[in-house]
Amino acid sequence: MFFSTRRDWTLARVPDLTLDDDVIVIDIGFLSGDAHREAFASIFAKLIKDNGALTEDAILRSVDAPRAVRTVGFGAECLPVRMNEVGPLLLERALYDSGNETVLLELDTVGGRRVIGLRFDDPEFWLETPLP
Repeated sequence: MFFSTRRDWTLARVPDLTLDDDVIVIDIGFLSGDAHREAFASIFAKLIKDNGALTEDAILRSVDAPRAVRTVGFGAECLPVRMNEVGPLLLERALYDSGNETVLLELDTVGGRRVIGLRFDDPEFWLETPLP
């Protein structure tokens, strides 16, 4: 599923981001610097909110990425950490600032273990593990 917001970037133009069997791609590659970073952080925060049934009581077990993601960057001494204990936009910015192209977030959820994948330029989001 591809969404373009090229005309005038606002988060309000981004539709529901509920994860299913499809990859979600949001076109923000035309933004640069801090504008791109903040757009990504806002989109990822919306993704977490729109998938509340999946993330609300989830525990973030691991962040799988080629480069380390600093957990203190999002308010955690170490992993695991409850998603609802992570400060607003701190996880999003820590992921973005890690310099990785792709990251996998491993969550323990009410429905079992789930992995959310993400890429950064034109953000892509997907479930590595299917919903039951």
